[in-house]
Amino acid sequence: PISVYMQSDWAGVKALGVNVVSRPFCVNSTHFANAQSNGLYLHYTAGPGCDYENATAIKNRNASAFTSSVNQVKNSNYLFGYGLPDEPVSATGLSAVDTKWAYDVIKAADPSRPVFLTEYANNISAYKNSADIFLNDQYPFNNNLNPMYDIKTKVVNMRSQVAPKPVWLIIQAGSQFGMPTKAQIRAETYLSIALGATGLIFYSYDVEDAGGIYHIKKDGDIPFMKNLITELKNFSPVFLGTKNNNLSYSSSHIDAILKDYNGKSYLIAVNKAATAQSINFSLSGFANATAKISGLA
Repeated sequence: PISVYMQSDWAGVKALGVNVVSRPFCVNSTHFANAQSNGLYLHYTAGPGCDYENATAIKNRNASAFTSSVNQVKNSNYLFGYGLPDEPVSATGLSAVDTKWAYDVIKAADPSRPVFLTEYANNISAYKNSADIFLNDQYPFNNNLNPMYDIKTKVVNMRSQVAPKPVWLIIQAGSQFGMPTKAQIRAETYLSIALGATGLIFYSYDVEDAGGIYHIKKDGDIPFMKNLITELKNFSPVFLGTKNNNLSYSSSHIDAILKDYNGKSYLIAVNKAATAQSINFSLSGFANATAKISGLA
């Protein structure tokens, strides 16, 4: 899945090349219908409203509101999964008991699709049983001198707390968070994959947020994003291949993963530093073969 958080420009999103749209829908049937008619899968926010309305319904144990919401959409071929209220620790104030209750209600209504939980708090280990997929909601370009290193720290931390469940990174790409350069967006995207992500969400495309409108369409480079998304789609079978554990490398500035797909092994490597690096990669399962990449930037 390659997703954007958006709410109106369906044709533009389709042209961008993404295949999933995330979290603007809540109980908006018109948005849901527009996404479906454009062949876009949906990451749907289950419940009677959006984040805070849903949090209140969860605290009140209003099961019928969630069951009704799920029943309205669960027969769609374009429904990808369900989102819990955003950032329960950091924003909506839901306990682990609350979110587990909501998870159980949603899964009872539709056991076949995943439930997502989005958070950026340092410790969410108590929420491990509240979702099937965890979204790491970070703001690395907001007054951060080392955004790529910060991303790794946060993702590794979350993975250690919810393992073996998957963690995805939300690619923050908007002026609200400090607009990354094209090189940083590309590095952040591949860093997600090198850290084991099996899905990506770009925040945002055309989202109206509390602080105004921040979107790729306004702040970013659409041809660049379209090319990047096309590249990701072309290589997605490799990204979703089996991790090969024979890889080791010589620099803390690099994150890399070796993926096995269709009888071949593919190296995905990302430089987190602002300067070019010279790196040795060793492959213990390949007769101790060693490769060197110079000037990785």
